[in-house]
Amino acid sequence: MRDTKPGPRILLLADRLCTRNAKNGVFGTREGRWAGDRITDRIMEGNMRIFARAHQLPPRLAAAAIMLHSGADMIGADEERASGLHAMAAGAYPFLGSMEPVPFTRLLSRAELALGAALALPFVPSLLAGAALTGFAGGLVGLYLLTPGMRREGSLRPTQQGLSVAKDVWLLGIGLGLVLEELAKGGCRHPGH
Repeated sequence: MRDTKPGPRILLLADRLCTRNAKNGVFGTREGRWAGDRITDRIMEGNMRIFARAHQLPPRLAAAAIMLHSGADMIGADEERASGLHAMAAGAYPFLGSMEPVPFTRLLSRAELALGAALALPFVPSLLAGAALTGFAGGLVGLYLLTPGMRREGSLRPTQQGLSVAKDVWLLGIGLGLVLEELAKGGCRHPGH
């Protein structure tokens, strides 16, 4: 018989989704427990909402289409394109400089395909899919903010070069919307509260 309990990676992600907030009963609990413990409890007990709500499907599918297209487009990237993507990413995030361009691009492609599939499949919980999308989109917004020439001088407004990355802020909005809705609808609340 197969073990149906979630693996440690999912539990670690769930624990990190919420932060301690003594003033607020949504992101933190009055008794001071990590709100992420509530998510972990719900996963372990099988009480976490598995299927996406009907109104969550359009933004999930829109984001999934972009992620799947981008990931599929990068699968066969040549050396020149891989070097360009890697250089831009390593310029914003220096720790990526130690990776070779082609393996970096393959890894990025696979991550986008996996995220796109998670968003497209309605049985992947919106809390987890939204958290993954928020993390990925946060990296894209960071790339926009940290790369010279993407923004107009002294402004958050994009240059023509930065427009293609700046528009990805909507992915961040979708991800945050999914996470916040699930948390507000009980993702971090104790059943007795």
